[in-house]
Amino acid sequence: MRSAGRTMRVSSIACAIVLASLAASTDSIAQSPADVQSIKQELDALRATQAAMQRELQEIKALLRQPSSPALATAGPVAGTELSLDDAHIKGATRAAVVLVEFSDFQCPFCARFAATSYAQISRDYVDTGRLRYAFVDFPIESLHPMAFREHVAANCAADEGRFWEMHDRLFANQGAGGTKALATHAAAIGLDAAQFDSCLGSESRAAAIRRAMKSGEAVGVTGTPTFMIGVMGPDNKFKASKIVVGAKPYSVFKDAIDAALATTVGWDEIPRPARMAVRP
Repeated sequence: MRSAGRTMRVSSIACAIVLASLAASTDSIAQSPADVQSIKQELDALRATQAAMQRELQEIKALLRQPSSPALATAGPVAGTELSLDDAHIKGATRAAVVLVEFSDFQCPFCARFAATSYAQISRDYVDTGRLRYAFVDFPIESLHPMAFREHVAANCAADEGRFWEMHDRLFANQGAGGTKALATHAAAIGLDAAQFDSCLGSESRAAAIRRAMKSGEAVGVTGTPTFMIGVMGPDNKFKASKIVVGAKPYSVFKDAIDAALATTVGWDEIPRPARMAVRP
């Protein structure tokens, strides 16, 4: 962890130097409004990168300050874990037998990194092609992110109007923004009914569903976010994990795990027609 912190400090200093040099050289190198606009875009991108790195560093510091024990250090979900997904938000073709489950926190910077990178590729290559279902399980860690629980309530309220994934995308893309005003802005941007959304934010039923989801994660050993499970849905509608991935890993890690699960799973489209007809919907 110490080397990771040192790397992030060096990277932050490097970003700051680049920002300063770009800002100082704007007047000398800009020859047209287009040049100025291009440099401004580069500055904005670098500032966003630096802000994300600072959030991650703060997260690491907060984790290091928390008391730890050998039991917690070694505990965690294992292959073979079974889980109900009744309170999860699921996207993808119902015929897809393989499922990727994410325990996530809308204020977790590592979750935001995954959402901006691997998640987009997984959705494109596997969910959109009908080969994978993706399940998002609410797991706000309030001790680290006091604003997170309310954001998860907001996302559940958006789900009432069929806009969960739109709210999911906005919360991760605008992670620095928080509070009631920001949530109202997100709700308006994705076309939610303002009065219904405001009323829903105070709904105890949404909070109860999130608490249930958190307990289901804690029961199988989830202690941090993002935590992923790749596996299949059984005939009893219970998810069974075959692979556990912890952290915002590169797309290649998820690809290998998903491909391995697909290679050993018979999808609905592959079931012989007589057998498929015998299965009740």
